[in-house]
Amino acid sequence: MSTIFFLIYMFLNMLSTYLKPEIIRNRINNTFDNIAYIRYYIRKLIGQAKSINLQSTLSIDMAVTIRDIARRVGVTKATVSLVLTGGKSSVRISDTTRNKVLEAAKALNYFPSFHARALVKGRTFTLGLVIGEIHSPYYSELASLAMEEAESQGYHMLVSVTRWSVEKELECLDMLLRRRVDGILFATAALRPGVRQFDYLQEQKFPIAHLGFSTGFSSVRSDWEPGMDQAAEYLQGKGHRRIGFLVGSDFELVGDERRIALEASCAKRGLACEVVRCSPTIEAARLAGAQMTRSNDRPSAVIVQSDHLAIGLIRGLHDQAVHVPDGISIIGCDGTRDGESSIPSLTTIAQDLRRQVRESVEIVLQMIANREMPRKDILIPTKLIVRDSA
Repeated sequence: MSTIFFLIYMFLNMLSTYLKPEIIRNRINNTFDNIAYIRYYIRKLIGQAKSINLQSTLSIDMAVTIRDIARRVGVTKATVSLVLTGGKSSVRISDTTRNKVLEAAKALNYFPSFHARALVKGRTFTLGLVIGEIHSPYYSELASLAMEEAESQGYHMLVSVTRWSVEKELECLDMLLRRRVDGILFATAALRPGVRQFDYLQEQKFPIAHLGFSTGFSSVRSDWEPGMDQAAEYLQGKGHRRIGFLVGSDFELVGDERRIALEASCAKRGLACEVVRCSPTIEAARLAGAQMTRSNDRPSAVIVQSDHLAIGLIRGLHDQAVHVPDGISIIGCDGTRDGESSIPSLTTIAQDLRRQVRESVEIVLQMIANREMPRKDILIPTKLIVRDSA
């Protein structure tokens, strides 16, 4: 019996947090041994709870089911399910009944069960995105566009940031698989033949698309040849004969396609191309800019692996009173929004990031629907955008 009284006491205390807490709690404490008084207060509190629709407040803590909605409206669970899911049935549901069900669901704060939906549909309606960083403009824009595109297709996006650690990239991949995501966008280079996760995904024909890399799965990448060719032609027209290429040393795989395309474009035009390396941080690029000013034998134009590093390089040159583009011309890569507002505004070789994301999500969704879908490799051309820095 003492257990029952204690549970009643706790229940009344919970209700008292909503209904004049000081007065009710004091009376409960003073009359805990008086069963009749407790019963009186239960009836009184229930009456007050109805008057303020306490049921709506408590539904936050107690999950509302379609059974609750059916009981409130006076229809079957099947009818409620058909209304809420938009399912097809030979039984016609009147507009009046449909509206009552929807109003009841709203009043009761009903939310569909994630696990039940996943069980019925065979999907979690969740995608994963693995990226190396999120603080730089390119990757923050990529993540934002990926979440936006996934949402437009009825999916949630789980974003995993690896800080460019191969071990972390594979751990994130394992974590997403444990979370039962339906598909993955992979924007790092750790997934390669011979790696356990690579073999597993290949065997399972798991829906995955590589963004920016091509290592055995469907991929969406930028074609750097058009943009680099336009940049080399533009710089040659401005009288430049020596072109530098600044690459973050930790991003060799990212920079290689760009470097190879630039070297081919320069060779075609008889221009010298020199590779300069630094760490992949804006501070390192700023230091590289300062170091360039100490050499009289430097390129007259530099193409930088990313807009992010290009802005650091310009700052380092400016620190040493070398002005862009008068003292040296600078061109970035990526076409991020930061380049538009930098001083001077950044000439850049732009990727179509929105299209890359859209194509990647489309590939993954197609593979979710059909795991036998053949591999796709999509190349999206880059283009030169001329602004003030070159």
